[in-house]
Amino acid sequence: MNHTSISRKQFLIVDGLDEYQGNHSLLAEMFKKLATSPGVKVCIASRPLVVFEKQFGALPRMRLQDITAGDIENMSTVICIKGSDFRG
Repeated sequence: MNHTSISRKQFLIVDGLDEYQGNHSLLAEMFKKLATSPGVKVCIASRPLVVFEKQFGALPRMRLQDITAGDIENMSTVICIKGSDFRG
């Protein structure tokens, strides 16, 4: 990728890298190079495949399950306690 080809700031959001049917290593390398281009920020989402962990593991990240774990636990408790299918 030619770093001089981007003349304005860009922000890309890409979801589902793990669903790509091609070579995940090449895809990860492409996004890593793109993210180092001047004026480019990239937010990518994927299931934690080893290839992506290797490429992006040292970069800032957010794991949705860590953020929503309490909400999921609370909702599960409410459903189990109040749900008619779970009463004795």
